[in-house]
Amino acid sequence: NEGSGTAALVKLADSEDPVVARSALQSLGRSSDPRARDVLRRKVRDGSLPEGTRQEAIRSLGGSDAVPADYALLRELWPSMTDGSSREAVLESLAEAGGADNVRWLLTQASNASLSPNDRARAVRAAGRAGATTQELSRMWDEGQDRRVKEALLDALLRIGDRAAIDKVSAIAQSETDMQIRRAAINRLAKLGDEKANAMLKDLVEK
Repeated sequence: NEGSGTAALVKLADSEDPVVARSALQSLGRSSDPRARDVLRRKVRDGSLPEGTRQEAIRSLGGSDAVPADYALLRELWPSMTDGSSREAVLESLAEAGGADNVRWLLTQASNASLSPNDRARAVRAAGRAGATTQELSRMWDEGQDRRVKEALLDALLRIGDRAAIDKVSAIAQSETDMQIRRAAINRLAKLGDEKANAMLKDLVEK
């Protein structure tokens, strides 16, 4: 029965063999047994776990059976995580989950000047996937950003792809002073196939 199966998986999740432990965590992530969620939360909190094992615990906790408290736990622990794969797994889980709380938190990290540009860029892309709006991303651009964050904002805006997002990227292609970013905006627009954007690009070439 499920109860005895969960008990066995709980023991396997503590295995010193990382392959066995990760497999057990994956199975616990698909279980509706409350004990499974408790084990996943305990593993996510355990900073001494091997990198791959903790990463799997994060992914399993943030899966389809996650509740708001699980995402809150991931947001709480993220700043203290030291390995990149665990940090990335949290961002991926929050991006897939979406929701106002996750979007708000991701945008806060993306604007956090104390974080590395790489972390901020990853947070931008995650926020875009989680449901950040064109207005929110455009406002962040206008505040002035590192080059890597700007590239992430371009990707996030064009992933949304509404008229306002395309117009924002078109304006960037016309006026951005960082030529690398300007070229990035132009290249992305050229691949988009948008009629209005193509007309703007033609005007740029003819000037």
